[in-house]
Amino acid sequence: MQRCLILGIDQPVAQLVAAQLTNMEVIGFSGKPTPALPFKQFNGDARKAASYLDAVEGIDLIYSDYVGMDVDWKLEAVFEALRQQQQQVRTVMRAVAGIDQEVTTPLEYPGIDDVTEYLKQQRYAVKIIDEAEMPYTILRPIVAKQGTDASS
Repeated sequence: MQRCLILGIDQPVAQLVAAQLTNMEVIGFSGKPTPALPFKQFNGDARKAASYLDAVEGIDLIYSDYVGMDVDWKLEAVFEALRQQQQQVRTVMRAVAGIDQEVTTPLEYPGIDDVTEYLKQQRYAVKIIDEAEMPYTILRPIVAKQGTDASS
């Protein structure tokens, strides 16, 4: 059975993804324990490779649902742990729309005060994944406010 490590398992979208992975063993990682989840969890400092060494062991797929600032530091630590374990995985990252100026209207990112720095960090996180030379998929959704049209 394939094993999927979900980064940011404390996030609601990550938990929805985990619930859909019925054909895989799911393992979660977050900074703090997330109670009442029906699978194994690892916790630790998300910006340190040592925190991930046990979590990445035997993993086939990583889904990153890290949100907020420092996603680049966190993913650098994950990929350092993978290098130390000499391990190859497929990575799926939920990033944000706007990192390549593909959106022409200003976007809001909940909880983010410095949008310019946030987008730089998102862009660098994608670069970290790309330069790891492992298979990957980057998702960049736009979340429209209720009552608005996301296509405009």
